[in-house]
Amino acid sequence: MLTVSTNNSSEQLTPAPKPTPIAALTLYGFDSKVVAISRHKINRDGRTGQGQLVDPQACLTLLMNDLTQSNKDDSKASNVILPQNILINNAKGVCWHTKRQRRRMWFTGKDHVCLNVEWPPLLWCWSVDGGIHIFALASNTRPTMNSRIYHSPLCNINGKGSLCVGSAKPTVSTSVHHLKECEASLFDSNFSHTNGSHTHKLEIYQGSAGNFKYWREKEKTKGRVKVAELQYYGTLAETLDKIGAI
Repeated sequence: MLTVSTNNSSEQLTPAPKPTPIAALTLYGFDSKVVAISRHKINRDGRTGQGQLVDPQACLTLLMNDLTQSNKDDSKASNVILPQNILINNAKGVCWHTKRQRRRMWFTGKDHVCLNVEWPPLLWCWSVDGGIHIFALASNTRPTMNSRIYHSPLCNINGKGSLCVGSAKPTVSTSVHHLKECEASLFDSNFSHTNGSHTHKLEIYQGSAGNFKYWREKEKTKGRVKVAELQYYGTLAETLDKIGAI
């Protein structure tokens, strides 16, 4: 306990709690060139846990977001101009969309494979009670309540759009300041399995092996996901009602 005396009076100040290590990063490369980064959770005994490969650029973005936002009160978010991709932001959670983008996609199994593909436009719904739900969109255009929503052609997402994050738990706060962290739980994950036949219209591309084949062909042809390949889920209004998260 620290005691400070001011004008013959004393005031006791309680030291701020000490921060504890929560994660460690391991950099891989040649000489000074970094080619890969893995993130390791720090266990209660202080030892590093099993690592998970993360995208270096996404990792840098997350660190910068955390450093700039760590001293800001999320309760002041209502005074911040929201990004244009935010669709819904309330006490229950946040819903937003991302445009198609070319980036790496990791698959794990007998071998650990990384593909460079174009991800489709995605709809994200993140709530404290319902977790993370992800769907595919037809285009980069900002969706309306009448826009058609599709099952995403991705692993680790079930028929209701719920993302299986495994042991990687995103922050409880669904603040717009943490959307990149939420997106990293999908973009930087290791796809291991599909959760049903909803990932593609054609049976040949359904299942875990079929999904990997689908994305490997996309990498070879540099093709993008087509709406004709996706299975319809509902309008945006119907989707929000079905998942009941926001």
